[in-house]
Amino acid sequence: MEIDERGVIIKVIKRPPVDVEFYNLCCKVGKKEILKSICGKFSSGHLTGILGCSGAGKTTLLNTLAGDAQGIVSGRIYINGEPRVMRDFRKVSCYLRQEDLVQPYLTVLESVTIATQLKLGERFSDKEKQSLAHRILSTIGLDTSHNTAVEHLSGGERKRLTIALELVNNPAVIFLDEPTTGLDDVSLRQCVKLLKSLASQGRNIICTIHQPSDSIFKLFDMVYFLSDGYCIYNGTVPDLIPFLLSAGCSCPMNYNPADYIIESVNDQESRTLQLSNIINNGNPKSQFNSCIAFDDYGINDGIREKPSRARYSNEINSFETSFWTQFLILLRRNFIQLRRNKIVLALHFAHNFICGLCVGILFYQVGMRGSMMILNLKQLYGLVIYFMFTHAMAPILLYPPEVKLLEREYFNRWYSLKAYFTASTVTLIPIIVRPSFPHYFIYFIFYICYKVITTVIFVLLVYFMTGQPLESDRFAWFCTVCVLTAITSQGLGYTIGALFNPIRGACVGSALAIPLVLLGMQGIGDGDKLAPYMRCIMFISYPYHAYVGMAVSVFKDRGRIDCDDVFCYFGDSEFLLLKMGMEGKSRIIQAIILLLFFVINRFLLYLFLRIRLSSGCYLLRRMELFNLS
Repeated sequence: MEIDERGVIIKVIKRPPVDVEFYNLCCKVGKKEILKSICGKFSSGHLTGILGCSGAGKTTLLNTLAGDAQGIVSGRIYINGEPRVMRDFRKVSCYLRQEDLVQPYLTVLESVTIATQLKLGERFSDKEKQSLAHRILSTIGLDTSHNTAVEHLSGGERKRLTIALELVNNPAVIFLDEPTTGLDDVSLRQCVKLLKSLASQGRNIICTIHQPSDSIFKLFDMVYFLSDGYCIYNGTVPDLIPFLLSAGCSCPMNYNPADYIIESVNDQESRTLQLSNIINNGNPKSQFNSCIAFDDYGINDGIREKPSRARYSNEINSFETSFWTQFLILLRRNFIQLRRNKIVLALHFAHNFICGLCVGILFYQVGMRGSMMILNLKQLYGLVIYFMFTHAMAPILLYPPEVKLLEREYFNRWYSLKAYFTASTVTLIPIIVRPSFPHYFIYFIFYICYKVITTVIFVLLVYFMTGQPLESDRFAWFCTVCVLTAITSQGLGYTIGALFNPIRGACVGSALAIPLVLLGMQGIGDGDKLAPYMRCIMFISYPYHAYVGMAVSVFKDRGRIDCDDVFCYFGDSEFLLLKMGMEGKSRIIQAIILLLFFVINRFLLYLFLRIRLSSGCYLLRRMELFNLS
């Protein structure tokens, strides 16, 4: 326990020291061998930098050690001298990827507070969690930015915030992929100094870094150089120059040793093999490897327990908090961000309002004239296409970055996929929330406004301006079908967004939508002559069911429609439905089918997320579906 400046007792999760060793580690992606029987040991209390030119295998090594390997891996990995058990190791380690993905509409303090609520469980009181959040922000250098929105932070501050979020449960091992990318010299130095300070408290911090300056290079306790999948140096910074001299390489006095060793092996396979043989491909027992454990473990902040290195995880549960707690916290986070995203709310409302006016003006009062029933049908199918593309394209473009954030939080054991998926799907009923009922009720109202009312506003404008029957039951069913079409299209967009990056997703979404739209148009004016096999094929097109639901809601049991011409071929609504192949169709059945398509889309979304978050995602990554660049 510790006491903060306000006199509040802070409990800290204690972690024993954790060392990571690996021997004869190989990784093969496709036909290319990325890592070639390398060895090494990364000890607690050290800041270790993995260096090398692009394509040397830095990120692959980091992924493999962190448990996120993307290829065929062989070799031995030990944790405190024992074979790595991934389930236990994940509880004492965290992995920060290169992208600084954080929730944009939360404040800094809210972000860390939510992390403490998700990761610390019931053994910590709310006051202890709040005090711990303040202490972490003070340690990380963000104590003056508590109320700053995350989207307004600088690059260096965002980097520090991502580190702060993972420090909540005091991990013993921290993996970072290129933590200095995109930072200026001042922010870069602050970041590395912060990592060194955290390492001096007993943590094992391992990061990749691309050719640091001489002053930054000297801050590392240990460095591990890679070239073409081989280890060409594994040891301390001061020992690097003697090592190069032993290999017949004299580094100039005014030259950065990190730059020199990388340049000396660039496109020189013989030099790479020479240095790799001298260092024994990174073997910890090499004479130049000074990877020894510290006797002085620095500041004891609860992470350092000198005895029992082997027992690095005594936790039993997969997650610190229950499913229900995770669900409530994630739901509240979603509502807060939705409420604060005022620009998107305004744009969504304006988009529906303006488009509703445009459709109403283009098809003004066509629903009241028997001579324009075909034009009215075209207008209804135009609405299907509108709901399909409007509600599907936004998730296709915006969901992939959120999935990347989900990957980071799930990999670092913030919450289960079931809790995340349920919170993103289900709207919480306000009366079952006990602590903050007014806040949840406000968030619930905003959610309803965003998801339903904007769609209803569009439908109101279109329905009355196009002159559809002024009957409450017809309007209610018409509106129901429109809302179901919108949420089904949105579900399709999320499913595609979970698989593809925005560019490929837009192409796949359009390519998938075109056949569905064409199937939905079959039978216009000739539906009574459709072959049975075509009717079966049309069943897989949810736009078809949306079209039928809208048409039946407007035309069924309407009788003859006023004709303003000499003769109206489609003036009889029942004859019109017959020629459209919709005779005997039920709007209830169409609504149920649309709801079924929505459920199928959500099931596929969960399935694809589960595959992506498991080792099975390797096949999909080989297909380059997940690359956001």
